[in-house]
Amino acid sequence: MIEALKAGYESGKALIGIAQGLSSLKTETAVAQATIDIKRHVLETQKALDTADRAHASDLKQIDKLEAEILRLQDWAAAKDNYELKAITSRAYAYVIKSNAGMAGDAHWVCQPCFDTTQKCVLQWSGKTISPAGITGMFATWHCPRCQSEIHVGRNQSPLDTNAGNEAPPSHKIDYSSKGIV
Repeated sequence: MIEALKAGYESGKALIGIAQGLSSLKTETAVAQATIDIKRHVLETQKALDTADRAHASDLKQIDKLEAEILRLQDWAAAKDNYELKAITSRAYAYVIKSNAGMAGDAHWVCQPCFDTTQKCVLQWSGKTISPAGITGMFATWHCPRCQSEIHVGRNQSPLDTNAGNEAPPSHKIDYSSKGIV
């Protein structure tokens, strides 16, 4: 942008010089040549100013994007203070609303991998229940629509449970590592 402004300034300066010398020209050919030079410098000035204007508009767009990103990160910082990482099962973690966050009626689990990358994605019950071989009981599958990760929890366990975020209730304490279930 500075180069474009310099070029516009130089062309403007040349215009002034040509205009001042115009009155001293004696022949029609010299006047015509001076007129051509004036038009050329006017076009160069317009081109330089147009380039500078486009660069300025691009800079303003970039500033707007950066300001929006700053606001998003500030909002994220405020929102993330309302959550804490908790064990949903012995090997599955999710972010849950802190008890002092004043959002108790809005219980939900937030995907831990997404949350750690500044994305708040609420885990959704997939409607699937599984009963793996060798394990007594049914397990509900909750998944993240953004990153497709899944957690398997006790069939009746949900974010509304008073046990959500604590260790699994005694009826669900199973060694998942030997069964390949998270």
